Amino acid sequence: PVHGGSYSVRLVRSGGAVYKRVRQSISTTYGGQTLTLTAWVLTSSANVYINLEDNVDNNSSSNHSGGGGWELLTVTRTITASPSYIYANVLWHFVDESLTAYADDAVLEVVSTFIPKVSII
Repeated sequence: PVHGGSYSVRLVRSGGAVYKRVRQSISTTYGGQTLTLTAWVLTSSANVYINLEDNVDNNSSSNHSGGGGWELLTVTRTITASPSYIYANVLWHFVDESLTAYADDAVLEVVSTFIPKVSII
């Protein structure tokens, strides 16, 4: 299934894997800026979410409801000022479930830019 276009990302639990993820590295030039990641997710699991991560911390969206339809997930994070890495993730926490999940039409947006205070005396 696709939400838009011709392709989507599909993950299937295999073996003993508890977590699966699709990770996209983001340029560290976005340090100090507030980013919003959105993605459409299709699954029957309530254990799927998206996440923005840097070397200091991470923020996650709410979980998909598990209702089996496409849902738009959103997460916002202010990236640390000088990150060594930034990742946008779609994460599946499978617990003991056997399922398939899809993600499509992910968008990363700069919400605000860090402007340092400068004192002039």
